[in-house]
Order: sequence, then structure tokens, then C-alpha cells
Amino acid sequence: MTQLLEKPIDWYVERLKKKEYFSLAGYSDAEWFCILGERLGEKTGLGQIIDKKHGWKLLDVLLRRGTRFAPYLGRSNFLLSVPKCLTKGQKRDYFHDGPIEDFLTYLKIETTIYERDMITDDLARESGLFPFIQQLQKMDVVVIGNKQLKLDFLSPKLHIKIASPNLHIEEEGIEQTVEKAINYGKSSVYLVSAGVSAAIIIDQLHNKIPDSFFIDCGSIWDAFVGIGGQREWRAELYNDQELWNKWKEENIYGKCAD
Repeated sequence: MTQLLEKPIDWYVERLKKKEYFSLAGYSDAEWFCILGERLGEKTGLGQIIDKKHGWKLLDVLLRRGTRFAPYLGRSNFLLSVPKCLTKGQKRDYFHDGPIEDFLTYLKIETTIYERDMITDDLARESGLFPFIQQLQKMDVVVIGNKQLKLDFLSPKLHIKIASPNLHIEEEGIEQTVEKAINYGKSSVYLVSAGVSAAIIIDQLHNKIPDSFFIDCGSIWDAFVGIGGQREWRAELYNDQELWNKWKEENIYGKCAD
């Protein structure tokens, strides 16, 4: 059963305000290529290597966290998100009524958020992040992500830096990242931007640090620091300093230039 949200950003913000703690693990195209064994060994636009071994780990999270047979594992506040359609692969096209939907239905996996509107390029491109960022500015935040991220507008209490997009194939890469977060152990909003490693990290942190949120934010923060130019709209921003500054103002402060 899939729950669709008309305004996902409002849904998330309200739960942050009310301290209704949850974890959100997102499964986008790279995760599904790992699970379905497509494009193995190839690199995504972010430089992540598609790896079947990691695909089994991602599938394990889906089975434990998403099926109706395991409610005791915290399914009520562990949210799973999948895309409406998967990016075209070399072998075939994946659409929402294709292999992914069949796969989820067969395994009786319930996805609470079908499309990660809060954390996809669409919302960022349309300068729709302000409500989310505004709420985060009122909370303690820990960033788990790219070492180049400098999110001064969030004033993170801790930045657990990831040096490579291929944390999932580095020896103990995910384990060491999780360990750093658990050692910190303070109630916070943990914002995870770790590519295909994110779902595994969030799974291992879920309910381990009291009164905390663990949210897969994808690569939305990349745009703020001028990385991730493989997205066409981001590349356009970086080439126009005035446009880029305006975009950041709108997303951070909700200011629209006259």
C-alpha cells in the first residue's frame, strides 16, 4: 500500500515541529540499480559504483522495515520512499507500473512516501526548500555527508564528513560513519547525504539515538556549495552568479528578488 502526499514538505515540517520522530530512507535510481542488478560496475552521475553486494543490503532494509510482517521493527516511524519512475537504464526503462512496482507488490512492501518531493531536484529547483530549512534552523542538526558541505545557514553541531561517494564499497566505511554518529549520541536531526549508503546508515541509526530524526536528504545540499553540477539546472545556476545568489536567498530566507 502506497501513501501519497499532496504537500510532502508540509508533512515533514509539521512532524519536525511536533517532535514526532521518524527516519526516512530514500530509494532512488542508483539504489534500485543495485537491487535489480542493472548496470553493475558502472558509475552514476555522482560517481557511485553500482554494486550488487550492496543491493542485497538495501533489499534487506526494505524487507525488515517495509513489510507488514515486521511491525515490531518500527515500521510506523521508519519511512521508505521510492521514485515514481526510475531513470532510464541501458537495458530497459523502469516506470512506476513496471518492475519496481511489481517487485514491491510481490514482497508486500509498503512505501509511505512514494516520491521524495521534499528532497528531489524538483523542489530545490523551484526554490521550495525554505519551509524545511526554516524549521531546521530552530533545531540541533548533524550533517552526515560530503566533506565539501559547509552549511553555515544550518549551523550544524557536527559534520560527519564523507570523503567518497563510494562509502558503500569501502572497507568499514558505513560502519565507521555510523559509529561516529552513535558516539556523538545527542538528540538531533541527522541529515544524511551519502548516496546509496544513506539507507543503510539510517537503518543502523534508527532508534539508536533517543529523540532524533534521521533523514535521507539526497544531494540537495550540493547546490548550495556549488558541487553536483551534473544536474542541468544546477550547472545553470553556477554559471550565473546573480541567479545563484537569488536562488540561495529564496531557499534560505524565503526572499524573492524584485
